[in-house]
Amino acid sequence: MEFWQPGVKAGVADLGHGETRWYVAFKNYIPRATESKKDQILRRMKPLPELIQSCLEWTDEDQMVPTQAGDLLALSPWYRDRVLMIGDAAHATSPYAGMGACSAIADAAFLADLMASGRSVPAIFQEFQVVRKHAADSVIKESRRGLDVSTYGDLKGWVRDWMFKNMPEKKWNQIVTDMVTGH
Repeated sequence: MEFWQPGVKAGVADLGHGETRWYVAFKNYIPRATESKKDQILRRMKPLPELIQSCLEWTDEDQMVPTQAGDLLALSPWYRDRVLMIGDAAHATSPYAGMGACSAIADAAFLADLMASGRSVPAIFQEFQVVRKHAADSVIKESRRGLDVSTYGDLKGWVRDWMFKNMPEKKWNQIVTDMVTGH
């Protein structure tokens, strides 16, 4: 479940076995050492959704990890000698629809196929980066766009919300299909 507000978005996911993952992502976040992490969230996210309030209350402050929402510069190349980085280690993105995890799985599957070819490690790593870089760049671009759209305020936020409320079901189905198939 996600909550969108101007300049901030938050999400909560039930991981099962009594565990929950939650996050709050601020568009322009500069941590203040003089203010607790909880107080910074309370100050910037108003109104604070009840579910996020509960997460704040149940989480020890030393378990909270503040980071800047956004993309990291992708490594280039993703490999050296016999070591190859995949997933977020090579091309991290801000949280967006589980695409970071999906990219890592796709990386691993493609790497397994290449390794089964019996070619040399340098040739495998080189082809891996050439083929997977386009997909990784697309995920980074979409995650950035997703963060921007989800944190719109004022008129842009109103237009976004109106469009979501009035989008035909056929269009929603096409969006989901495109996300699932990678088109």
